[in-house]
Amino acid sequence: RMSELMSQPTVGFQGVPGAYSESASIEAFAAAGVDEIQARGFHTFEDVFVALSKGAIDYAVLPVENTLGGSIHVNYDLLLRFHGAVHILGEYTLRVRHTLLALPGVQLNDIKKAMSHPQALAQTESYLRTAGIAPLVGYDTAGSAELVVQQGLRDTAAIASIH
Repeated sequence: RMSELMSQPTVGFQGVPGAYSESASIEAFAAAGVDEIQARGFHTFEDVFVALSKGAIDYAVLPVENTLGGSIHVNYDLLLRFHGAVHILGEYTLRVRHTLLALPGVQLNDIKKAMSHPQALAQTESYLRTAGIAPLVGYDTAGSAELVVQQGLRDTAAIASIH
């Protein structure tokens, strides 16, 4: 069991707390018998690779495939660039469940725009079109939710994880 080999490893992911990659980090290590990790978010995928290659984090959890969107090419490119400095130890499949998140008191008919990562917008395109909600590209899912809260956007929701 991995849990016998480490106590609370530091695991890097791209995004802010609440990102799907943070959920994947927690779930993947729990599945390997490690119940507690220190999840650490980074702004870009490259930042995660740099931190891992320099030993600033113990592990990283990064997406390489998306069922609907295909390959995450930037991470394949980074795997090649950091060849020998980082190694793939396993894979974990995370079921993504998008949620339309708005500020308290905002009704569905108040929402004119939905902000999220381009991949999430593509995956919810049909729903957004039917609901008459315009897509608005954000850097990532959890970051979009954070922005809606920070800016008090009452006509804009975020497509992100409920966590």
